[in-house]
Amino acid sequence: MPKHLALITGSAKASLAIATTLLFAACGGESGSMGQDGGATDADSLPDADLGTPIDMIPSTPIEGTVLCEKKTCDVAIAASKAPTFSHSRGRADRSSDLVFDAPERTGLYWASSRGVTRLTTGRYEDFSRPVNGRIWISFSDSTLIEVDQLGRVWQELAAPADEPVLTPFVEQVGDALLYGGMLADEDNRDSRTWSYRAGTWTEITVLENWADDAVAINDEYALLLGYGYYNVWHIDDGVVELGGGSDDIFDSAVRCSTNDFWVGGGTGMQGHCAVPNLCDPVEVQSNTYVFGPSSFGCVDGDLVSFVGGEFLKVEPGGATSSSPAPQRLRHFWTDLDVTWNVVEP
Repeated sequence: MPKHLALITGSAKASLAIATTLLFAACGGESGSMGQDGGATDADSLPDADLGTPIDMIPSTPIEGTVLCEKKTCDVAIAASKAPTFSHSRGRADRSSDLVFDAPERTGLYWASSRGVTRLTTGRYEDFSRPVNGRIWISFSDSTLIEVDQLGRVWQELAAPADEPVLTPFVEQVGDALLYGGMLADEDNRDSRTWSYRAGTWTEITVLENWADDAVAINDEYALLLGYGYYNVWHIDDGVVELGGGSDDIFDSAVRCSTNDFWVGGGTGMQGHCAVPNLCDPVEVQSNTYVFGPSSFGCVDGDLVSFVGGEFLKVEPGGATSSSPAPQRLRHFWTDLDVTWNVVEP
């Protein structure tokens, strides 16, 4: 067993059993319904339980909190002492189904859904994918990847295709394909490599200009491979890569507004509002508002919005910028397909 996969014993098994109890129900999606249910949910009755047998388990501990969704907004209320967050937490969401975000020191992940809020004890990891059908992929510095769900059930484990360890590896899921890459740890050749994994086969992706530092799925067909000065648009079926960007700016962040349009940019302030696959309008921002600077950002009604210093900073596709006070209880927010997830104080 890899060193980052911990066996469930004693109290950990008890924690896992408790984790299957629905602490606070939520996520009514577009219906706007919200509820509260103290009944237990048997793991065997959860979706995908009939798709195979988990190969392992990692600890999944329940966190007291509420998850309430109404139309296009989901609020996750947890006490800071129960689930501490930090300013550079990264979040990945799946519409109004699941939100996963960093725990401090990246030794665990917090997972919020209609089943409640849990903390996965993963050990030190490097990156995690957006949740798809209740599962995420986690990449580790020892070049292994695991697919896990909110209850800590491990469904797959993969070894990276590289001959050398991959530094700061990234991972993302696009449809039924997995994207993985990073910088090889060969001191004589700091080479960056990117692969896709589909139908049991690894295929290397040729990145145009420089290298890829991250990947963001736009829909089930297209993904962005982000890097310095350039970014690539990758298509799942034919593997075709198109080049985007082309400047001294950093393209290290992206967020999808819908399955057909997205924002891409980075910490230097460069932003572009794009249509799939890669029809972008560079946005000339009318101030020094670096919306992609912080980790807590998203697309809200077509605008690029970030949360920093107690304020919302907004850039419209036309370039107009504005700011407004954020709610005092807000700790983080992320979006996916125009659904906003707020992590708030109870």
